[in-house]
Amino acid sequence: MSNSINVKAFGDIPEEYDRFRPEYCSDLTEAVFARSGVGEGSVILEIGIGTGKATAPFLEAGCNVDAVDISENMIEFSREKFAGYENLSLVTADFAVFDTDRIYDLIYSATAFHWIPPEISYKKALSLLRPGGVLAVFRNYPAAGESGSSVDQKIQAAYEAVRGPSGPRSSAFDRMKSSEIEMSEHGFRNVVSQMFYSQRKMTATDYIGVMRTYSDHMTSPLDERLQLEESILEAIESEGGMITVYDSQALVMGQK
Repeated sequence: MSNSINVKAFGDIPEEYDRFRPEYCSDLTEAVFARSGVGEGSVILEIGIGTGKATAPFLEAGCNVDAVDISENMIEFSREKFAGYENLSLVTADFAVFDTDRIYDLIYSATAFHWIPPEISYKKALSLLRPGGVLAVFRNYPAAGESGSSVDQKIQAAYEAVRGPSGPRSSAFDRMKSSEIEMSEHGFRNVVSQMFYSQRKMTATDYIGVMRTYSDHMTSPLDERLQLEESILEAIESEGGMITVYDSQALVMGQK
């Protein structure tokens, strides 16, 4: 959330973000509840609420949720979305400079923590957690089509035609394990990780909608975006007009 024009771009598209980004697996949130022990009356902090894709389970459990986001538009979207909950407090702020006197039982962040420099994010999280409190960082890694499939090859070819060769892609599992090591190196103990899997089937047009919520796409030059969208739309249409997006949702948790 700090030091990047990319993350601020999300604030321009809250409706599209909420429509096209996935929810998080119930098994993932249940794992967070089990590890942290939070429930009714617990005090928790969400870093980067966005449109609240991960927020509802904690509100429904009766937790008192403080949520910060750098985007006023995202905060206002979530304020309207969760208007019926009195146990949600929303603050427009960059977590790097977020100021509070509260100490939390759980701090969690859903596909947002990576925007903050690790030398800032982990240190600040530690300072805001009670002894034994839990930091839960989860992130979705979507893949369009099965790896190596015809549609995957066509989509990768479209990207390479516009952006040039990208080199080997790190797997979601490898990136999760790197996050696990990073959390341990920044002072958290008993760090564990787990991957959860789900699928979304969608039309070619809807997949273009998904692409338009990706920061690298949003901040690319207009002619590049249009060329990619046209090529990828054609690739999916040539494979029957539908595509399956495979979501790998990584969860990394550690204790203070």
